[in-house]
Amino acid sequence: MKAFLVRAIVLLVVTIPLGAACFEIGDITVSGSNRVEYWLWQEAEEEVFDDRFDIDIFYKNFLFGFRYQVVEPSNVSLYERREGFYRRYIEYDSRRFGIRAGNYYVTFGRGLLLRAYEDDLAYLDRDIDGVKIRGSTDWGDITLVTGRPRNTEFHQLAYAVINDTTDIIRGADLSLHPLPFFSAGASYVLLVAEKEQFDTSAVFFKRTEVYGTNVSLNIANVDIYGEIAKKWGWDPNLADPQIPFNSGGIGQGYGIYGSASLSFPGYGITVQFADYDSLGLGEEMYRYNSPPILNRYGQSINKGIDETGYQIEAYLSPIEPVNMSLSYSDLKTADDTLFFKESFAEVSYQKSGLLELRAAFDRTEQHGVITGAADWKEAIPKFDGIFYLTQTHSLGVGYQRRLVSGTMEFRDDRLYLSYAFAPYVTVTLTGELRDKELLEEPGNEWRSVHVDWDITQDHKVTLLVGTEKRTFTCSGGVCRYEPSFDGIKAVLISRF
Repeated sequence: MKAFLVRAIVLLVVTIPLGAACFEIGDITVSGSNRVEYWLWQEAEEEVFDDRFDIDIFYKNFLFGFRYQVVEPSNVSLYERREGFYRRYIEYDSRRFGIRAGNYYVTFGRGLLLRAYEDDLAYLDRDIDGVKIRGSTDWGDITLVTGRPRNTEFHQLAYAVINDTTDIIRGADLSLHPLPFFSAGASYVLLVAEKEQFDTSAVFFKRTEVYGTNVSLNIANVDIYGEIAKKWGWDPNLADPQIPFNSGGIGQGYGIYGSASLSFPGYGITVQFADYDSLGLGEEMYRYNSPPILNRYGQSINKGIDETGYQIEAYLSPIEPVNMSLSYSDLKTADDTLFFKESFAEVSYQKSGLLELRAAFDRTEQHGVITGAADWKEAIPKFDGIFYLTQTHSLGVGYQRRLVSGTMEFRDDRLYLSYAFAPYVTVTLTGELRDKELLEEPGNEWRSVHVDWDITQDHKVTLLVGTEKRTFTCSGGVCRYEPSFDGIKAVLISRF
């Protein structure tokens, strides 16, 4: 263990950059970022190195950019290893017109029709490789897109390209804002996918269309948004078991989403409603659209195939040092066989420069949503506080208990202690204990040391040494299990 800690300290030191700076040469401006990530598993003696180097070069109205990525697991024969240009693009952008060729991200409306994005926290990357064109006037904007979509996820030892197919997406998005407080839009997306080799259905290729409209109203303290989408064409979820090798069929679907917010100084409430039926665009393992998820976890029931529900969130600050947050969400299928419910409440007290206290309670109830657990109930009370010793030195403490019942029953207790030297370094010690050992995850104790070091405004190092339990993570309706970890995780993020 001593040698292991020495390796962690050496790793933290050698990842410190000598320096970086954004520079200009006449009309040319160069900026970029680099993210180095290194994972080392102690017992398995496996490791993976990931480096993402991004450069943007601006010249007047032009942008040239690329990402060079290196993913090198210790298993050198792993087919998901990569070294090369993962992303490249060229763009012209002015007030009235813009065009981008190469990799890009785009969202139509709130994502009911199309959403291509990157989520660093969930290690999820959905980009499109093609062309995006924009035209603008004083009262409206239009965006045209075409290209090949891709879904990529990081699964600890390597990046998994969930789909890297011949699929083509074409789309158009019109947004009109004739009045300062009112806007309306319309969108259209066409997905063309290749027919599988042994598919015996009477189609030559898979063609799916989604179109919709949205309106937005913003008056004083009120925000109202509504969107409707309609889907028609090939749906992989309509497979007929009577036809051999038939992987889908022709069908229809729809999506309805609405939100309304009312806010005043110290008070606010937001209500969201959604009804999705066969709206998922793409195969079962991935999606090209991502309609809003109505819970704090980002967890959907079946990614827009059959979901309806609502969420209510409220914020209150009755007196200056006290803040309260409340949330309730209810998501289910049309026949009530699958459902997800969440209740959340939080109270915080903040006295500037002296202390911060927070108490929260989170309860979820699921049925048929988590694989392998038909009924799953979770209750999580937690408390944490920060005590300021001086303007730059502070101590933190937190405790959380997780009570799980239903198909599985167990209890997790988590305690952490932290020290911060603002704004440079934060060191956190975490210990977690489970009252029993589960079949899915050997062991019932986890301990770790976490260091956040802001070297400069543009360079940050994070280091974790120790063990982490198996976790269930979600983002944008995409959920997966992250296996338990025992070793070192080090990340260096630099901007220049």
